[in-house]
Amino acid sequence: MSRRDVMSRGSEVVVEEAPTFKMGLNPRQQILVDWAVLQEVAVEVAARSG
Repeated sequence: MSRRDVMSRGSEVVVEEAPTFKMGLNPRQQILVDWAVLQEVAVEVAARSG
């Protein structure tokens, strides 16, 4: 799923789909990845809302 798809589907979906352990990362790495994605989305939402 691309970031654009995530944005169009809303932030609730982001929170639900963020834990993608199928990527084979350990939990600590996964938390960092999820946090980075959520931060990117938050920045885009803030930019869109002005």
